[in-house]
Amino acid sequence: MTDSTKYFLFVGMGDWDVPQLEMAANKGYKSIVTNRDRNALALKKADIPIVADGRDVYSILSFLYQNHLEDAVACVYTGTELFTSVALIAQSLNIPWHSPLSAYICENKGLTREKFKQHNIPYPIGFSAKSEVEIVSQIEFRENRKYIIKPSDSLSAQGVTIINAKTDVENAFSRAIQCSASKAVICEEYIEGSLHDVNGILTKDGLIRLGISDKKAGPLPYAVVVEASCPTKLSRDLQRKVYSLFEKSCRAVGLSGGPVKGDLIMDEHENMYMMEVASRFHGPLGSLHIIPEALGINPFAELLNWQARDSVKEHNIDKEISKRVFASALDTKKNFVEKGRILKILEKPGVNDSKLWKSNNDVPIYVIWEEDIERDS
Repeated sequence: MTDSTKYFLFVGMGDWDVPQLEMAANKGYKSIVTNRDRNALALKKADIPIVADGRDVYSILSFLYQNHLEDAVACVYTGTELFTSVALIAQSLNIPWHSPLSAYICENKGLTREKFKQHNIPYPIGFSAKSEVEIVSQIEFRENRKYIIKPSDSLSAQGVTIINAKTDVENAFSRAIQCSASKAVICEEYIEGSLHDVNGILTKDGLIRLGISDKKAGPLPYAVVVEASCPTKLSRDLQRKVYSLFEKSCRAVGLSGGPVKGDLIMDEHENMYMMEVASRFHGPLGSLHIIPEALGINPFAELLNWQARDSVKEHNIDKEISKRVFASALDTKKNFVEKGRILKILEKPGVNDSKLWKSNNDVPIYVIWEEDIERDS
């Protein structure tokens, strides 16, 4: 290694995130990748692989110091819910980033809700519980009323269940508690409405806008996301409101400088409710596929520009977009051929059952496809 060699450290990189390695290389970085699975594709593609759990900050830092890499790491990132680890590593290596405390608050849904309440951020009403008895004693079911039971801290949508009867609480609580490191569960009202993802880079001067996507959930009770699309169908005025609420929500939990993502729901009266924010971008379906294809910007590439103090290309809300790009759970290929042009099919390693998501609330195969946006004459 020469003195001028600089590394980008990816914590917990998944196989679908591997294209980020080439982007970093094009920006002049060598790559260091961590993954607890020694057979992970990302480790094989990395310049320096580290077999370690992403939450094991001690092991990751020990490897860096033992191999005299601590001064060579210029950037750090995660594409999953390991943002507290990333914040701690960044702090240890003097890399500008969000604080560990703000990252931890994002990782714990109960603490996030407290900060939202303190700063008047609208969010679904609910409470934290450590037992199913607590939940049963506090909820009241009426016609068409549903609740979401989910872990206070978990990866992605693991352990999330939507219920409409008290008899469903026991199983839902059991699923949630199994996925919670803190053994705490959140129960909140279920709001009918449209689901939206939003991405950006938060700076001391404002929010760099990097795209809003729309989401579609599958059948209850798990309602796993089975389709995402970009650009959003929200009006330009509503997009501005989304970005404004998103920035306020990020600052409410203490985020300050770096990538941010948020999940929100909008009801039929256009009331917006923040569900969560985090110090990373949304997953590869959005940030590596549908947003770049639809908007012509790549959030991760723009993060590299921001960290290198180069100019960042952000989403122009007022720009006319000619096509809408989708990531859809694969049912039959014929359906997507009829709908529009297939761009790519993504499969999770070792999985080839295109209908698996209907039975186990996971989506192993997505098709990325596009269609022209119809304009009013």
